[in-house]
Amino acid sequence: TYSKQDQDFFRVGSGVNQGTGLNHTAAGFSSTLQLDRLLPLSGMQLPVRVTVSHSADVPKYRTGSDVVLDQARSDVETRSTDRQAIDFSYRRTGPRKGLTRWTIDALSGSMAYTRQANVDPQSRDSSWVFSTSGNYDIPIGGGKGLHLSKGIRLKYLPEIVTFGMDWNAARSTSYTRYIQGLQDSSSLRSNVQARLLTLRTNASYLPINGVSTRYSLVSRRDMLLRQTGFTGSNVGTEVDHTQSMELNWAPRRVLFLNPNITLTGGYHEDASAGVRLSASDRLGLKNISNRGSARATTSIPLTRFAQRFKAPSDSSGVNPLTLPLRFLATRMTDIQTSFTFERNSSASRVAGKPGFAYITGFTEKLDPTLYRAPNSNLVQSRSYISTVNTTVTPVSRLSVDVRADHRLSFTDNYLGPRRIYTLSWPDLNGRWLQLQQMLGMEEMLSSLVVSSHYSLRNEDQGPQGKPVETHVKTTNWGPLLRWEASFKNGIRADVNTTVTKSEALDERLGGVVRKHSTTNHDVRLTKTYPASKGIRFPWSKRRVKLPNDVNLNLTLGVARDKQFSERSGFESLIETDTQRLNVGSGTTYNFTPSITGGFDLAFRQTKDYKQALTQRGITIAVNAQFRF
Repeated sequence: TYSKQDQDFFRVGSGVNQGTGLNHTAAGFSSTLQLDRLLPLSGMQLPVRVTVSHSADVPKYRTGSDVVLDQARSDVETRSTDRQAIDFSYRRTGPRKGLTRWTIDALSGSMAYTRQANVDPQSRDSSWVFSTSGNYDIPIGGGKGLHLSKGIRLKYLPEIVTFGMDWNAARSTSYTRYIQGLQDSSSLRSNVQARLLTLRTNASYLPINGVSTRYSLVSRRDMLLRQTGFTGSNVGTEVDHTQSMELNWAPRRVLFLNPNITLTGGYHEDASAGVRLSASDRLGLKNISNRGSARATTSIPLTRFAQRFKAPSDSSGVNPLTLPLRFLATRMTDIQTSFTFERNSSASRVAGKPGFAYITGFTEKLDPTLYRAPNSNLVQSRSYISTVNTTVTPVSRLSVDVRADHRLSFTDNYLGPRRIYTLSWPDLNGRWLQLQQMLGMEEMLSSLVVSSHYSLRNEDQGPQGKPVETHVKTTNWGPLLRWEASFKNGIRADVNTTVTKSEALDERLGGVVRKHSTTNHDVRLTKTYPASKGIRFPWSKRRVKLPNDVNLNLTLGVARDKQFSERSGFESLIETDTQRLNVGSGTTYNFTPSITGGFDLAFRQTKDYKQALTQRGITIAVNAQFRF
């Protein structure tokens, strides 16, 4: 690539009437070489990428004036950026057979080197980064296993074990420039070096059918903080440690259920230099955190119950007592249920071992021998989440999604333990398809869909074991009613009404109730004139043939937003009360396959009832798009 702009260049419509005063030149080159195509081995991927770029901005005028600089001064104040990069990666895909599955097929890696330099009148900066990574996957396969009983075999070896290593070396140097006349001098401002070694391992283990486990460990070590290892070599200092474990149990069937239970635990250590705030802090300080979760999901097979549901019948062959249950079971899909328990804990500025139980992630209790600095903080939280959802089909083509969410959270932060209770019920989402057939409008409409949604959400917050401080009740009709119609003459209509109301009670402010309501009405009409049929104008009886389709659209939006506060013994205080009106129309036409044009006309009005202020505006826009 190559680009050049002189000092007087500026873009039309950018709001400026003069150039930047800089002669800009930029050149770049990038290429990718597939070395694997030169080798006889199949399935190998070995791309090599090379990138080189250079840009320079040579000033022609003195800053803030129109005085032309001489060549020597322009060279001193020239801004330039240079960058070179090369990287390649190795990986082999395809079936793994024989000895190669343990050698070249199991290996993958990459290497990259980047160098960059920047020069401007204030500073000189240069940096380079070298990084490499490698992975070795051992497909053990679990072995044949031990036969325990019919259909159950215990595998004593893991499925896949992965070892990985990352090396990152970097250096960034910055100099401050001092330009006096034609004299150019500089002084060192910063010189930052980094040598990081990351070791990774992952393992997956399937001991028996339906049970799977995973384990991962990542350790990052700073090799500039030297420590002598067992062999006398430098092993660095660990500055970051992350590990996680997962256990999943998904049996084929337990009674009439198909449960799926997952347990996860994680632990993290941060021992970077920023943890120590002063020289008097103890060595080995770190921030630690852990997390744990348990999730259980299952479905209640109502369809299976409906097929097997039998009861003694009366003389007419139908039991009136079980008829409602039979009708409900046949109209509902399987009920999906889930329960999740999550907990998190963190401790800042500690030293020592937190204990095996804390490392697993399933408890927040720390080992008593763990050292805590005087300003160490503990943060703990836990939550219980339950969800239930199903779909009810009372009549043909009418479906209602029913959902309920329950959440109970406890947090122990700097302000003490707090409790948050949230319940979303009911949450109903209805949709009626092909309604034009029931209304007898098939000759005029090709499709008519009506949908509606209603949800009620209650949230309570306050200190644990004490009265509730805030209570929020939110009612949402989104949409209250939505009509989506497609006429056979090519017109598409979308009419939507949304209503949202909320009441927030704050006992901390003496029982203040803040009410907020939002209402939106949207109407969207679109019409497409096919090129084969053409378009007929009102003043002409003949249709005008068009080379391409014409798209017309019309939109109407009315929104009302109101919020006010109430308190016993005081008058209501209106905080906001606005109404917005937007009317717009647009046309899009493809003149050629590479040229598209459009015309938009819109009117907007905003009325503020609180301040008795009305604002109006008109937008006229013509746009074009060219594709080369």
